[in-house]
Amino acid sequence: MSRFAIVLCLSFMSVFLIVLSVRAESPTSSLSIKTGYFIPRIDGWSDHFDEKGVWFGGLELGWKLTRRFELSLNLDYSQTKGKATTPTGRASADEATFQQVPVYASLLYRFIFYEDQPIVPYIGGGFTHQFYRQRLDGDKVSGDQDGYHLRGGLQLLLDYVDPGTAGDFFSEWKVFNTYLTIEAIYSKVDDFGGRDVDLGGWGYVGGLLFEY
Repeated sequence: MSRFAIVLCLSFMSVFLIVLSVRAESPTSSLSIKTGYFIPRIDGWSDHFDEKGVWFGGLELGWKLTRRFELSLNLDYSQTKGKATTPTGRASADEATFQQVPVYASLLYRFIFYEDQPIVPYIGGGFTHQFYRQRLDGDKVSGDQDGYHLRGGLQLLLDYVDPGTAGDFFSEWKVFNTYLTIEAIYSKVDDFGGRDVDLGGWGYVGGLLFEY
């Protein structure tokens, strides 16, 4: 690593620590644990898989620019299995497997107007980079594609349900707020029109959000 890169990294860390110390009285970051159901728009999906979509799990990290604006990085994982088909369209004995790992970089806006607001709507969008791996009829194909996404949802503050636990979370883990989240996300992942196959679709997500 060059001396310039080392200086740049140390400078970034110093600025980050200063921001944390200045904004110690309000959340500076967030962590989300998620699960949901994704319905892809891949042509021929129903020919190989019985289910309309696939269940997935994911993690999201957020860095607050202000109390309302936030940059986030989200990673999901899903895998589904089905039956391969013969050239005549009949089911074969081979198994079809499809794995995908979408990575979402988002700018979020949360409609929060005061601390301890019980319901917080939010919207956002950004860049999507999606990895995939497919095994079909014994052949393996893997790759990645780019695209974009739009998302929106609601945060339901859980601190009102059990204030005692909320206080313990803050004392031990510096968790300012805990939310139950519900969200819908739309993605289009076809290399911005450069691919015939669109790996995007609709996702419906639930999870827990912790603000630090």
